[in-house]
Amino acid sequence: MKNLLCLILLSILAIACGDKEQDDLFFNEGDIVGNWRLIETLLDPGDGSGVYKPSTLNVNLEIFDDGSVVSNGMLCGLGESVNGQVQQGQFYVEDSLITSSCDSLPYSLGVNHIDTILILSYPCIEPCLVKFEKSL
Repeated sequence: MKNLLCLILLSILAIACGDKEQDDLFFNEGDIVGNWRLIETLLDPGDGSGVYKPSTLNVNLEIFDDGSVVSNGMLCGLGESVNGQVQQGQFYVEDSLITSSCDSLPYSLGVNHIDTILILSYPCIEPCLVKFEKSL
């Protein structure tokens, strides 16, 4: 009887643990996967008065099921890609970060996702944010 109880507990433990590495490869919320178009930027001048303003840059990014990200800008700074180069990164669900290697240096952006809006935050002293809208 004791052996049966131990076997049942071990089975439950094995099922509950699962394969975390496999789980992290795919998003539970598929609505972040897809194409996104830059619509607004917020660059605070240092006094807290910054507001979102419509962007004239033609920047798009795409997030794939495996977390990979490609864009024509905004992954390595606040602008479009130079010479039309594609910028690549990786989205990490558990940290809400997109990381990319820009000029061989790691670069991380905070990610806030709300419905059809994706906000990236840059490592600035004052808020530096860009807002994307999901393309349908």
